[in-house]
Amino acid sequence: MQDQTPSPASLFEFSHAGVIDRRDDAHFQYEIEKLIKSAEDSRLHYMNKHQVRQNIAASISMFIILSGASGFAWFLLMEAELTRAIASLLIAFTIPFLLNGWTKGPLTEYIKDHRSRYLPELGKLMGGFSYHSERGIAENVISKTGIAPNYDRYYNEDCFRGIYKGSKVMFSEAAMVDSKKQPLFRGLLALIELPHTIFEGHTIITADRAMAEQYARTRWGKLSPVPLAFSGGKMNRFVAYSDEPQAAALVLGENFIKELAEVDIAFGNANMSAVLFRGKYIFLMIPHEADMFEAFDLYIPVSTRKHALACKKEIDQLLEMIDVIHLYRTQS
Repeated sequence: MQDQTPSPASLFEFSHAGVIDRRDDAHFQYEIEKLIKSAEDSRLHYMNKHQVRQNIAASISMFIILSGASGFAWFLLMEAELTRAIASLLIAFTIPFLLNGWTKGPLTEYIKDHRSRYLPELGKLMGGFSYHSERGIAENVISKTGIAPNYDRYYNEDCFRGIYKGSKVMFSEAAMVDSKKQPLFRGLLALIELPHTIFEGHTIITADRAMAEQYARTRWGKLSPVPLAFSGGKMNRFVAYSDEPQAAALVLGENFIKELAEVDIAFGNANMSAVLFRGKYIFLMIPHEADMFEAFDLYIPVSTRKHALACKKEIDQLLEMIDVIHLYRTQS
């Protein structure tokens, strides 16, 4: 994990980020077919390479093991040389072990190819996001939000960044574990920096009622409940707390909560949380067990665009939130 110290003007560095232009589903489906065809060709290449190496390694390993067993028997029984007999066995098992690493080489190459070619192209198709394999939201940003669990280690990868309607957008896969490496969180983290100051105070809104009940008694001691003046089945899942509850109630209107609910649904009713802080930042923490950007299985054909379409739908919902915020600003 790389250190990402925020600059005084922004909570994250944003050089070389692409400008986002949302694509309609028809255009995306047309382009994703070509990308999937390319991904399938790549998968077949590395699968064949892996199978060839497996066959070569199996043949060599069988020969080496038989030779080693014969050498062991000869030196032990015929020449009474225990040292040479043991050496024959060590060689017989060391070489197949080394060959095993060589055999797995195409699997590693396939994953690298997925990250160097497929994911950057997917980012472009989703509207022009730039892709960074080992970047993510900095820990010192997460610590300011008040919703992260008390983790011991934080991991992030597969980061996408872009600028949409003047707002900076960053999201990545992330995981947090305790000292025993037990998972405390796995999913997507997103950070949005709006071009203008809109919010007042520090506001948390979450569909995770269990977390809210626990933290309201502890770390959220300086926050007060925010009355949400609307009704609706999927929106009633959310509760909000803020150190400026009256100002927060104006921002957390029905349209904004509706978009949060749509994001939550897009990720499978994930019990997501959002934090509005420092006037223009929105931080999203979305539990999601499945790795959205994981390489396809080497031995399963890349024959469907369902996964890519699901990713686009989820990211589109994040951008919808920015649309709602811009609407709120023009009407205020």
